[in-house]
Parts: sequence; structure tokens; C-alpha cells
Amino acid sequence: MNSSGNIANGLQHAWSHLTSSFQDVATPQQLQDEKLLLNQDISGAGIYSDGSIAKSVTKALTMELEKARSIKLGATIAENMERDEYERWAFEACGKLSGVFLLSPPDQFGYMEDPVYQVALSTYLGQPCPLMAPVVGRYFGNNGQQLDEYGANLAAANLPGRGHRATHNLLQSVLCAMMKLGGIFAVKEAANFLLDKIGEPYITRYVNHISSFPNARRAQWSIVPDIHAHNFPAGRQTINDSGASSTGEAIFEIKTYTACPSRYAHNNTTNCPPDRRAKEVTHEYRRKFKKLDEKFANDVVGDGNSDIVGPFEASQSRLYRGQVIPLCAGWFGEINEDFDKIIFTLAREAASGENGMSVSPLINSDRKGGAFPIMLQQFRRAIGVCIVRGQAKLKLSRLHYVRETVAEAADICKQNHSENRWNPNQNGSSSWFSENCPMGYGTFEQFRNGHDFCVP
Repeated sequence: MNSSGNIANGLQHAWSHLTSSFQDVATPQQLQDEKLLLNQDISGAGIYSDGSIAKSVTKALTMELEKARSIKLGATIAENMERDEYERWAFEACGKLSGVFLLSPPDQFGYMEDPVYQVALSTYLGQPCPLMAPVVGRYFGNNGQQLDEYGANLAAANLPGRGHRATHNLLQSVLCAMMKLGGIFAVKEAANFLLDKIGEPYITRYVNHISSFPNARRAQWSIVPDIHAHNFPAGRQTINDSGASSTGEAIFEIKTYTACPSRYAHNNTTNCPPDRRAKEVTHEYRRKFKKLDEKFANDVVGDGNSDIVGPFEASQSRLYRGQVIPLCAGWFGEINEDFDKIIFTLAREAASGENGMSVSPLINSDRKGGAFPIMLQQFRRAIGVCIVRGQAKLKLSRLHYVRETVAEAADICKQNHSENRWNPNQNGSSSWFSENCPMGYGTFEQFRNGHDFCVP
């Protein structure tokens, strides 16, 4: 090529612009890295120092430049913003699934209403929510807390309603549906998953205890995982005693959380919020199993201060990975590392089954490759949009609690607060029904509907 021609001059100017832009934002370590394309001379433009060429030179150059800009921006934010600032939380927490909703078409996976989309976009960017602007500074809750411009404290407040439980239940259903596509048998909230893992008389003590409660999940000291998978792919790990199976039992605990200092006001560069929450979940489960040994196998472990491993704690070795698998989803759509690995595994299992046979790249043109990459993209999109949409709807669903005065805010909370709390003395009936039943009416109904009209 003529070095003085128009094409050569254009390439020189383009390369000079790219390298100068890179040098403006790169760290000293990046500038000294000879493996980067942007550190090569114009004579070796697009060629690595070892002589190899990237599959896509444009993509490689863009990734190197944008990564340097991201590191520079992160350093600037860390220097100029405190750890308790909302914009810093948004920048440090956002992961690969946080912006999935921006690329999702309005189909069964990615449909979002206009108000929900506005809230989701402002949350993703860490900017004030436009739908909160008219009522910023007004009050909500029993204590009269003032609404901030992001609406974050409204979503994190303890208010009547389902709260983030709605997003939790939706994620639980979506994951069970994905497992079903992969041929994995899964059960929601299986209270009896310990039956075949613990011997007598300890398991009978535990079963009799949780059976005495109307709701096993709310029983004291009970362990009820969100999902119990019976044949989850275990890879090379041997779960059973013989080691002849590549599948095993696995339990999953789903956790969702809102934007609050306890989750985000930390050094998120070393340990991101969802991974930090995941570690807390595993520690909680270990403490729960040890507590069961103290309560129902105290003749083995004593008071729990010794190093003796009880039957309940030992039962964890029968599970995949020897512990619970935490699946944590944050306010900005981020997930923990285990959650991402589980999505990858479920997509691989679904692609290798009957459903994967019907997936063709000729029909699904939004993703190159076979059934696995197509289904992996769909699974990630379904989970990502589910989290972002659920968190946005949580904020919108609480707007009616915002009032002009503290007294009005406390009154509306009282009106929406249910007093129908379960009481053991009510034999499982609701309080509102018991209050409206006159004394003696229950005995009369028992006589009228009883066998042979006989009152026991």
C-alpha cells in the first residue's frame, strides 16, 4: 500500500486517534501491557505482539478502550462519591444482567409497561426517578419518613403488603420452570427434604416438631429451602455413597434485596453485594443445621460447644456442593456468581433435551450458534428482566403510601396493615372469623354437622 495515499493517511489518523484516546484514560499498568492492541505501533496495527490477529479487530479495540474508560470512571466515582451515595451503588453493583431489559424485545420475556420501564431505566443509570419527582419530600410509613428523589427508601421501608416477596416468588417459579425444561425434578419449599438423610430417633423428633405447626416454613428451627432439586447435574462430583451417579440432590435459597446501606455501603470492588449476601446465606444455613443438632440430637453433640458433628450437620454432605446454593438478586438487577452458574447449567440441560431439538438458529436469528447459546440467552433475559421488572413494580406499588403529612402517612399504613395474624389458640382459623363468631355457635355447628348429631 502506498504510505502517502489517502487510505494510508486515513488509517494513520484513525490509529493515532484510538491510541491517544486510550492513553488519556489508561492506567500506568495498562500502558505498559505489551499484549494490548492499542499499545502496538502503527506498523503493527491490529496485530498482537506475538504475531496473532484477533478474530474481530474492531471488537478487540473497542473492548480495550471501553474497559480503560470504565476503570477510569470507576476511579473518579470512588474519589468523588461516598460509599453511601446512590449513584455509586448503581455503578459498582450493575452486572451483566442489569441492562438485559434494554435489549429485550416486548415479548413474553421482556415486556415492560411504560411506567415500569421509566423506573427501571432511572434505576439502572442511578439517577432520580421521574415518577417520584412530584412527591419527593412527602411522608410515608408509621414513622413519617420522607421520600428521597430515587424512591429507594420507599422500596426498602417496612410497609404493609408483599414487598419484595413478589419478586422472590416469581423467580422461584421461573427457575422451577427452567429446571423442568432440563428434565430436573424440583419441588418448591420441601419441608421433608431431610427424611432420607438422618436416622432415628432424630428425624422423628424433627418431623413431629414441624408437624405441630400449621405452616412448616414458619416453625421454629425449621429448614425449608425455596427449591429442592432431586436430580440436579453434579458434573464430576460424587454425591451418593457409591459415586456412580452424575446427579444429586441440591437445595437452593433465593434472596432478593433493595437498595439500602446495609447491602451497598461497602467496598464493592473487592466483594460485590450479591456475593456478599450469598456468603451470609451459607453461614445462616450452617448455623441452622447446628441448631437442629442442639435441639433434636443433643445426646450426640451435647450443648453444641464441642467439635462433634451431629447427624443434621453431617446430612449436608449428601447434598450437591455439601451446602445450600444461594441465589441472590439485587436492586440493580445484579446476581451472584452461583446464580449465573446455575443459569448456565440449566440452559445446557435444556438444550440437550427434547426442547433443544426444536430450537434452530434459522428461526431464532437474534443469536448465533445452536440450541445452547440461544437458550442461554433466553434464560438470562428471562431472569434479568424478571428481577428488574419486579424491583421497579415494588417501588410503583408503594406510591399510594406517600402522603402530605406524617399523620396521613401513619393512618394509611394502619388501614392497609392486616390484623389477621395466626394465633395457636385459634386452631388454624383466622382472627377476623373468630371475632365474628358468637360464643356457643361453634358448639352448635359441631352438634348440627357431627356424626349422629352427637357432641363429643
